[in-house]
Amino acid sequence: MTSWPNLPVVYEVNAWVWLHELSHKRGERITLKNVPKVNWPQHSSKVLFLFFSIIRAIL
Repeated sequence: MTSWPNLPVVYEVNAWVWLHELSHKRGERITLKNVPKVNWPQHSSKVLFLFFSIIRAIL
């Protein structure tokens, strides 16, 4: 097991917005299961935690 970095990075993504935009651009339904590798954040290899927020307002 590798040691923790001195400055861990937490990257938060609004999953609903991100997946909706990707789906619109690609013309097909994109989910977390089928996100193309080229669409993952470029610096994701340095990210210790990738947090997807999925909270939506209920009116």
